[in-house]
Amino acid sequence: MRVNPNSEASVVSAIQSRTAAPQPSLGQDKLALTTAESLNRSLEQTPEVRADKVAEAKALVQNGSYPPAVIIRKISALLASKLNTQSPAD
Repeated sequence: MRVNPNSEASVVSAIQSRTAAPQPSLGQDKLALTTAESLNRSLEQTPEVRADKVAEAKALVQNGSYPPAVIIRKISALLASKLNTQSPAD
């Protein structure tokens, strides 16, 4: 029996040539850079602390009824169902 180690070389090179990733064009790179720059500018203009949201959160916490009981029950039921479905090995 004779083994030819190069017999599969043409198949491998054909597969590689078909699956080669397309080369990005300059326009795509420029678009990504423009989008990133735009996002960075937006982030720079956004305040680090939103005073209105902080005040709203403080009021909710001080009220004593936050989060609502219905939400607590739903979260509890979800957690209980997840605990019941887990195997002892988890």
